[in-house]
Amino acid sequence: MNEAEEIGGEAIGQVPRILGMIDRDNPSSTYGCAERYFWHYKLHDFPNARFQEVSEVLACAFVYSHASNPYHGKEKIREWALAAVRYWERMRRGDGSFDEAYPWERSFCATAFSAMHATQALMLLKEPPVTDLAPVGRWLARHEADDTANQQAASAAALANLSILICSDALLRAARRRVERMREEHARLGYFNEYGGSDLGYASITLSALAIYAARARDESAGDWVKREADRLGSNLGADGVYEYGGQSRSTRFFYPFSLAWAGSGQIGKISRGAAQQKILQPSWMDDRYMVPYAADYLRSALWLSGGGTA
Repeated sequence: MNEAEEIGGEAIGQVPRILGMIDRDNPSSTYGCAERYFWHYKLHDFPNARFQEVSEVLACAFVYSHASNPYHGKEKIREWALAAVRYWERMRRGDGSFDEAYPWERSFCATAFSAMHATQALMLLKEPPVTDLAPVGRWLARHEADDTANQQAASAAALANLSILICSDALLRAARRRVERMREEHARLGYFNEYGGSDLGYASITLSALAIYAARARDESAGDWVKREADRLGSNLGADGVYEYGGQSRSTRFFYPFSLAWAGSGQIGKISRGAAQQKILQPSWMDDRYMVPYAADYLRSALWLSGGGTA
């Protein structure tokens, strides 16, 4: 197997699990909701917006053309990916924010990441939003998460995607300003700040999101920076993708591979090798909440490596 097959196969294996998370009953008022504890078990009184990130996984599965992918071109997969996006669109608060941990939370993390994944799905499926997403962009442009670079990067990617979907130069300028501030902070600290320190796993999330931003915003300078940093980050991995997590600010053990794939870095082979040898933390090993964005990054990577995808 090559890198795309190994990484893509791990992510494709999560699609049945993801389908089980979604309300796929079209007449239902919660059609497209991906938090089963809310729509099915009724143990939660509101849905966590981050579960709607399943939309990008399914969108990637729909467009990823490979013999190992039984979901390629299947209209039901496309339909359910869009259902997840449409439910996400309906979830937003009037000010453009989304909730994760409790009602009316207005979570920066949930807003940034769910917006990034949902807009990725729309762009992969070449579909427009059906509600006004300008408030989402304005809210993200007005708010920041100074101590968590990965959330800042996700917001920049979401802003860049939204700028294309709703034709807004203002949102593109906001994305560029955010990335420029991130570059200044990175130059000053020497790392991507995660709660006062560096963390290799979260830095990989940051760089994956920044790769999306650079591609969508057509920001060549940022793209060159992302490629250098991705290759440098990948050099910390062992030959089997394992790294020393002791001393990391958040003690992570995962590694999001998309920035390596997008950069054309030879370090991506370490991830595919580690996946094949069952040496690294993979999407299938994680709970639903963390499996979804990790699987999205794996499948986005496979799509890029196979030459069939955009950021």
